[in-house]
Amino acid sequence: MVQLPDDLAPRTQAPACQSIKDLQQKVTAELNRIAAKDLAGLKAEIDKFVAGEDALVSDYAAKYPALRERWCSQHQQIVQLHSALLCAFPGQDWKALVSTCICALKHELHCQQQIITARQRCGTGKLERASNAALARYNAAKANLDAMSANAAGIDKALTSTDGMITDIKSLVSTPGQAVVLYLFYFLLLPLHRSLMPDDVSDTVRHFAATETPQALCQTVYAQACPPEDGACTPPQDQQGQACQSGQQTQPAVRRAAPWLVAPAAYQAELECTWEAYHTAKDDYATAQSQFQSNPDDIASLTAALTVAQAALDANIRACLGKAQPNAKGCCQHDANTAS
Repeated sequence: MVQLPDDLAPRTQAPACQSIKDLQQKVTAELNRIAAKDLAGLKAEIDKFVAGEDALVSDYAAKYPALRERWCSQHQQIVQLHSALLCAFPGQDWKALVSTCICALKHELHCQQQIITARQRCGTGKLERASNAALARYNAAKANLDAMSANAAGIDKALTSTDGMITDIKSLVSTPGQAVVLYLFYFLLLPLHRSLMPDDVSDTVRHFAATETPQALCQTVYAQACPPEDGACTPPQDQQGQACQSGQQTQPAVRRAAPWLVAPAAYQAELECTWEAYHTAKDDYATAQSQFQSNPDDIASLTAALTVAQAALDANIRACLGKAQPNAKGCCQHDANTAS
């Protein structure tokens, strides 16, 4: 048997090569991702924070005792106000007032927002939604990092606001317009006060008015389904506006939002965890943004692409038809073996 040279021997089918256009898209996406990460800017942020971290922690530790004492003093006043409120509406169902005048109106706004959100989702592409959702998480993480970095100042501002609300509520109790204190106390004052709560308080303090939070007071109203919009579109079903690809985004751990009375011994660790959450959110946004920029699916981009395609439609039709080969036989000719 004759041995064929290697270059003439039969070969197995070679695997298909990657399209150069696909490679171009991958390289572009990677460049976009690197640019979106802004590593130089991130390093500058980190360097600046590290340089001032020790001083920040020391300053917070020095201010913490006075801030905590102010919070505890306010808590005593709030407990007294709570007792006064329970006696301020004899023979009245104050929870019904809350349900009608506060919960119902807040729920109405929620339903209006739901309509707007559904319309927005109907008009956005999957990658666009993923980028928008990642941006929202990044902005929230950045805001929380800024707040935690200025925790003492934020607590001081919140305590001052609390003092003002306590004064306002005291001046309104037992007056003809006292019903408004239900809103001021349960929906403004108490949530702000609880948001600052230190971790080391007693269970009595921790669970004070726990069944009278805005969510608890409005539970029945909030559970009602929003009326459907007439002729509404059906928004995509991917969760929270993210593309349905497992592992595409890393979900950072949910952290308590600053400002709050973090114990001085735990403040540095809390700062660093907040920094980690910020970095994770920024990295996720860079990935989502680069994917969107590499293959934009928003209405403006799709419209622009459609305009280009429409302009080329005539030429593309002519080019396609020009490739068709005419039949060599005339219209009256036919094969002899098909003649009748």
